[in-house]
Amino acid sequence: LDPAALSFIKIKMPRALPKKTPHRSCTTRFCHFALELKMEAFKEAWVDIDSEQRGKIETSEFVRYLQTKGHDDVFIDKWRQVFDAEDAGEITMETYCDVLDIRPEELQSAKSLLNDVKYVSGDMPMDWQEKVVKVTKDVLATPNLKLSDLSKQVKIALDRAYGNLWHVMVAYGQFSCYFGFQPGFSYIFKIGKQVFIVFKTPQT
Repeated sequence: LDPAALSFIKIKMPRALPKKTPHRSCTTRFCHFALELKMEAFKEAWVDIDSEQRGKIETSEFVRYLQTKGHDDVFIDKWRQVFDAEDAGEITMETYCDVLDIRPEELQSAKSLLNDVKYVSGDMPMDWQEKVVKVTKDVLATPNLKLSDLSKQVKIALDRAYGNLWHVMVAYGQFSCYFGFQPGFSYIFKIGKQVFIVFKTPQT
């Protein structure tokens, strides 16, 4: 959850929430905030925390995740009360989706696509990560693909699907890179033994 994407909630959210309020009543009070957010940030949070696909997460895990993203204690506590209004110590996928007014299938589709993908670095939001990974996997599934052509074919496919200018590098083992990119379009990830460095620059 990007602090910049959620910063306005720190101002608009009420000062206190009743601890025993059922989560469904919270939905009507908070879903309009969620609709204004980048839903991929919430999807990314769930996928990262529920990496074992249990369908539920511990509230303490959610709190630690927000802490790693730089949110303050007041902000974290308010969202903890929203998602775990009964102080049960856990948040189910059903509750998570209900509060945010999204379908469970949206989380499940993100999980299945990124299940074998290891995030390395980057600032690309979840929805774009899914697009890039799908294109990459489609290219990897190409019959008789030469590994020497892999980066070229992924770059061409991304340009065709989402416009210029995409840049793709493929590395094996240890690597180092330094590059400029359009904000929100840098993604380094690993599939198997291959590391993909993907980024986009503006057309000039």
